[in-house]
Amino acid sequence: MISYTVNYQPREGFERSAPHIIGLVKLEEGLELVAPLVDVDPDELREGMEVRACLRRAVSDSSTGIIQYIIKFGPARNGD
Repeated sequence: MISYTVNYQPREGFERSAPHIIGLVKLEEGLELVAPLVDVDPDELREGMEVRACLRRAVSDSSTGIIQYIIKFGPARNGD
């Protein structure tokens, strides 16, 4: 991860998931992208930290059964 920012004032309807952490992630292939960071305490973040991609459910529609997923990034743990 190249850099990050922490948003402590979420949009209406997203208060339960605050704080929101967004990072600038550089993939091994050289591509840089902006993506949500999860499973990390904002106090433990640091530039240069290794992260891994993880698949998360974004939206679930009970009337149609459609589930949408999103890629987020979390800290790389030993063995990842």
